[in-house]
Amino acid sequence: MISRQADKWFISVKYEIEKPPILADRQTIGVDIGIKELAVCSNGEVFENPKAYRHKSKRMKRLQRSVSRKLKGSNNRKKAVRKLAKLHAKVSNIRKDSIHKLTYYLAKNHSIIKIEDLHVKTFLKNHKLAGAIADCGMYEFKRQLEYKTEKFGSELILVDRFFPSSHICSNCGNHRHKMPLKNRVYICPDCGYKADIPVS
Repeated sequence: MISRQADKWFISVKYEIEKPPILADRQTIGVDIGIKELAVCSNGEVFENPKAYRHKSKRMKRLQRSVSRKLKGSNNRKKAVRKLAKLHAKVSNIRKDSIHKLTYYLAKNHSIIKIEDLHVKTFLKNHKLAGAIADCGMYEFKRQLEYKTEKFGSELILVDRFFPSSHICSNCGNHRHKMPLKNRVYICPDCGYKADIPVS
């Protein structure tokens, strides 16, 4: 397949490989995909969100205004459009690079990976969160994990988004009461386990 991104052309080739067996000696891990952090893992690892769009948004708006001011069909407008396309491509590449590195690490080093089966389209309807959600690339994260787990012989388990995993202590299985969103640290009253809310 041949595709174009900004002023560059790319060719991609699809091929089939034999699925390797799942290696039992690798760990099982749960991953919480978020907005503030790209991912928080059940083993306590936290991966920062590069927030590529947020960091480039001011420049992007300036370029968009520049395009709208230029005369349609003029060379100056074509140059402005190319600049804007390059910036969009850069933002996309920064986001994809972070997700590629994380999903590669997860698929290669863990036999079973559990993530919440988020309905991204529903989240995007919330205009206050749409930009931040698009910036963290939730759909792309899931897409990459699907083919990389197959490549490395891992298993991806999608947990129902209505399953109350955030109300269960990951250490002892105790069902906890609902906590205010402002509370970021959880201490289990049964076993004393302490962790940030996404990790617990």
